Amino acid sequence: MGRGAKGQLFHRNQYLVVGLAPLVVITLAGIIFTLVSPMLASYTIFATAGNISGSAGDLWAVRRLLRQPHSILVEDTEVGYRAWQLTAHDTMPAQ
Repeated sequence: MGRGAKGQLFHRNQYLVVGLAPLVVITLAGIIFTLVSPMLASYTIFATAGNISGSAGDLWAVRRLLRQPHSILVEDTEVGYRAWQLTAHDTMPAQ
């Protein structure tokens, strides 16, 4: 997911959108192209199935991230992602 964004932090939902965009866009394009050009449907279906199977890791990451709090930040790494949970620190002494 988001392979071009190494070292950047995203809010969880932003990361989910970036990660799922290729699956959604390419699959929709494949469906539309199949309907528009039935003669090439077998090639298009093959390519779309390849895209869906290639997105298995992205779907796994999405499933794991959906279990995390909405407030986490997600960093893309070379081998996956790293989730960061921000915590609030009291800056005023306790009374």
